[in-house]
Amino acid sequence: MSPTVNAPSAEATAAVMAEFAERIVHTERQKAVDHMAAADITVSQIRILFTLLREEGMATHDLAAEVGLSLAAVVRAVDRLVAAGLVERREDASDRRVKRLSLTPGGIDMMNDQFRMKTESVVAMAGAVPPSVRERLVSAMTAALEYLPSLPDCHGCRVTK
Repeated sequence: MSPTVNAPSAEATAAVMAEFAERIVHTERQKAVDHMAAADITVSQIRILFTLLREEGMATHDLAAEVGLSLAAVVRAVDRLVAAGLVERREDASDRRVKRLSLTPGGIDMMNDQFRMKTESVVAMAGAVPPSVRERLVSAMTAALEYLPSLPDCHGCRVTK
């Protein structure tokens, strides 16, 4: 496919894409922080919850490596999440020294609430765009997605369990 004569450069396109994404992320970031504060959840704990949503049954030491925290910090954070009823800890079937971690139904509900709020917020932002612009935006973004890498499967992310 030959480039269009007046097509914007890759740099100009990237700048517009970055601005678009930043506006959405900025709006979502504040709402997520407010929601976490109301639930008394730290950033480290939310990272743990997202990781366990992707990889159920992780060993505590693997979780620490995945989120980039010390084992002691993860154990403290998980203790608080267990006390809050969001995470369950169980012994590994083949090695009782290893503790496996999973989200509880309450933890899954909390994560689903996060995704629901994000979706509702993005829908509200899209609703502020005039219909004729939305039509062109969807067409352009759908075409552009064909050239971008697919997202990895996160084994249940955004899916109600």
